Amino acid sequence: MVCRQIRGVTIAELLIVSVLFFSLLSLATMFMMRGKRVSVKTETLCRVQNEAVKLTRKLTQDLNRGTMKDGTGQYDLNGLIFLSSRPVDPDTEAEIAFDTTTGKIVWKQWVAYYRDPTVNQVRRFSRPLTPYVSRPIEATGSWVLPDLPGLPPKEGLMVAEDITEFFPTGRMTDTAMEFTIRAQREVPLGNMTDKEKLVEVEISTMIRMGDGMTP
Repeated sequence: MVCRQIRGVTIAELLIVSVLFFSLLSLATMFMMRGKRVSVKTETLCRVQNEAVKLTRKLTQDLNRGTMKDGTGQYDLNGLIFLSSRPVDPDTEAEIAFDTTTGKIVWKQWVAYYRDPTVNQVRRFSRPLTPYVSRPIEATGSWVLPDLPGLPPKEGLMVAEDITEFFPTGRMTDTAMEFTIRAQREVPLGNMTDKEKLVEVEISTMIRMGDGMTP
């Protein structure tokens, strides 16, 4: 009968196995962290894009039913004011109305968009015209741009968040004007540089005014 001696594991072999194990563990951890970083950054980018698109869509819907003729429009880097033909009470008023004498659109309310730079939120405010008018120059009761920061937030509809810039570029035609909208947010992770954390989206688009810009 032949007896074989079982050889023990040496310290060197244990050390090699340990190094390989921790190397594999380190690689796995690195890939998991990288995957989490990509996932969170993608989610943040989607959120920022959605906010910019929400503002663009709402602004387009309103301006398609608005006018800035006869000096009724006002705008700066954080605010926009214009006349709208949208019904004040959709349950009792027609979606759009025309003056029976002149055949012109009836303007029913003032609409204002204001970006609060302290929280990067854009809110929409409205104020009924009294009386309704078919000639923009006859409209009264508008805000002026310096009024907008003082409007109570609860009186406005929150349209979008994370908006860092929202302004007309100055490029316009007789029927449309160009807007630039920028949305920005930081990725909520600590293991990234400030530059890597920042996610930004920019939209520039020509938006048609329902009744144009000029007489």
